[in-house]
Amino acid sequence: MINYEKYCLDNGFNIISVYRPSNLISINFCTKIGTIFENKKNKGICHFIEHMLFKGTKKYTNDEINFLFESLGGSYNAYTDLNSTVITLTALTEEFSNCLNVLSEVILNSIFPSDEFEKERMVILNEIRMVNDDIEELSYLKLMEKAFIKPSLKYDILGLKENIKNFNREDVYDFYKKNYVPNNSHLVIVSSLSHDEVFNEVKRCFNEWKYECYKSPKFIYEKNKEGIFIENKIKFEQGTLCYLFSVNGITKKEELALRMIIHKLGGGFTSDLVKELREKKGLVYDVYAEYQSNKYIKMIFIYASLDKDKMDETKSIIDKCIDNVTNDYMYINESDLHIITKILKTSMISNIEDVETLCSLINQEILEECDIGSFINEIEEVKEIDLKFIVDVARKYLKGATVQLLK
Repeated sequence: MINYEKYCLDNGFNIISVYRPSNLISINFCTKIGTIFENKKNKGICHFIEHMLFKGTKKYTNDEINFLFESLGGSYNAYTDLNSTVITLTALTEEFSNCLNVLSEVILNSIFPSDEFEKERMVILNEIRMVNDDIEELSYLKLMEKAFIKPSLKYDILGLKENIKNFNREDVYDFYKKNYVPNNSHLVIVSSLSHDEVFNEVKRCFNEWKYECYKSPKFIYEKNKEGIFIENKIKFEQGTLCYLFSVNGITKKEELALRMIIHKLGGGFTSDLVKELREKKGLVYDVYAEYQSNKYIKMIFIYASLDKDKMDETKSIIDKCIDNVTNDYMYINESDLHIITKILKTSMISNIEDVETLCSLINQEILEECDIGSFINEIEEVKEIDLKFIVDVARKYLKGATVQLLK
């Protein structure tokens, strides 16, 4: 069981304190605004804000903010996701108050200095160029562009180049002030401190943050476009072959079965895709299947990098592996179930024992509106899944793929 308490300040800011014996403390600050809530004209604005949060406040310059984070002696990071923007901190427990001091300063008092804004514009444009020079990243971007029509999913988190070039400081700052409000945010803290001590320290730092009338933006679900899309003459020596299936509406039990399928299909060195494509045929170096999930969109991806002349043969083998799992009730046997159950149990224990991982996982559970610590029940829930159910789930969701070939 997870030992936790939930608190809410008068301004609507939610705090989740998780007790975990450790000499480290881990913090996730999360605002529930991400790229799926952007339109084509402001695509990339959330990611731009993530960068600007560290560039100066009412009290500190950019250099001073960086020094304050570094002086904590731990690790810190920030990322923009489809449905959230997150700042993470991990440090010694004795640095808890200092962590909250610097974190609250950047959240509440960032000023987006004009000179830093222009420098960060160039940094983000370079980040976009870097992604375009990575064949795996580029394949993902191209796949999303083919799979979806609406800008919420079609375009990358980093944003469109023309937007980054044309954003002005006032528009970005206004978006920040409108959406980075306490009643649209929460804080997850994993520590060995008492819950009351955690709550009181958070209240000290965030109680002055003003409540704002806020209406959460709506996301309209879009299913991926089925079809095969080919793009020739890419600048890389290798080509890539990618599949995307959107699987919204999936139940928790189906999701567990699907994760088992993904592991058997392409989740490890003994998976079917690795055995068939790499070990037997030598057609690929990198191949995997993965499942991505949040509150709004759930997707399956298959990725392979390969010789451009071997596309047809590789696609035929991937299709055969998918066909096996969707048609053969003997595809996953009892031995497979036993191994996958052990993998899930190992993952669960690892998640509990590492404060940083546990903090991140609980943050995701809150975003998905799951019960905190629900992942612990998965071992028992997996035991209720039989082989027929697994194949039925595969048959239901492994269809209607967007397939992309980059040559």
